Amino acid sequence: MTMLTRTMKLGASLLLSSLICPLVSNAESTVYVFMPSMDTKSTTTLSVNGIDAGDFKTDIMQHIDSNEKQVEKLLKKNPNLQIPVIKEMDIMFPAVKKCVLKSEGPTLFIVEASGNHPSTGAPFSSKLETTLDIEDGGIYYVGVEMANLNSDILYNSKASLKDSKAIKEEMDNNGNEMPNLQLQRLSEEIGKKRLKDKKTHQVSQYVEE
Repeated sequence: MTMLTRTMKLGASLLLSSLICPLVSNAESTVYVFMPSMDTKSTTTLSVNGIDAGDFKTDIMQHIDSNEKQVEKLLKKNPNLQIPVIKEMDIMFPAVKKCVLKSEGPTLFIVEASGNHPSTGAPFSSKLETTLDIEDGGIYYVGVEMANLNSDILYNSKASLKDSKAIKEEMDNNGNEMPNLQLQRLSEEIGKKRLKDKKTHQVSQYVEE
């Protein structure tokens, strides 16, 4: 039997095997987790099913000077005004973390944030979580959202006066604490829009083992 004949028989055998026992597809799934702008003194991390998936640190987007002197001047003229004093800080870019998953089914995502309140300096910590039912080869978008407000307020640098009033009202209703934040699934339209935003910085991705 010649080498060519053997090769042809082997090829035919492999083809027949693949027809009888087709290969099982196991495509990876992708989840994009979006984080709004945070100050550099805050720490924000992600875990996927209890596994550390890294943080959301980016370059500095802008520097904000303290408004303490301006507040002092305003209070001299209007002592009854209630104006929060914002301390000097550096603000990071909005971030997105790409998570590549190899498993399917319910998957728990937890975002934990800690830092200091920009006005009071008091320490804060928060834990936001959501569970996605991951399907083979699926693409998902998740973001930190402000309940009852437009989903893009936290990302939009040109937020309207109406948005600002809504945020202030939300804070007043919660004893001047941060508004009610949630980790929510985003629509494909919003997710793709944020991925295209030049301000959204991609941080180190997480790949499931």
